[in-house]
Amino acid sequence: MRHEQLNLFQEVERKIRPIGFAYIDLNNIFHRYKKLNWVVLRQFLSSKFNLGRITGYNSIDYMNQKQLAFNSYLSANGYRVKTYDSKINTNIDSMLVTDMCMEGNMRSFHTDIILIANDGDY
Repeated sequence: MRHEQLNLFQEVERKIRPIGFAYIDLNNIFHRYKKLNWVVLRQFLSSKFNLGRITGYNSIDYMNQKQLAFNSYLSANGYRVKTYDSKINTNIDSMLVTDMCMEGNMRSFHTDIILIANDGDY
């Protein structure tokens, strides 16, 4: 009985906790952690935070089939992926931070913001 109550309390806590949003600099993380299991990362973040969405930012060569397949894989596994043409000088960092601030300011309730970047640009 005590175990069931604990599970019930955990479920109630999860439902009333603020919604979190994760932002990932895919360029940096992909090249640094080549063997990262993206599904496990999503599951881990979802278990620790009440995630509303995970958004990844990536500059790609639209002719590169491997890059397109990677982005499709992420999309199929619950990530929102924003891509930018790598041939155009696009500042992924500023795009990510702008979205992070804009989306955070539009919320009328407290949210958890998670930034995964692997560099000191932020």
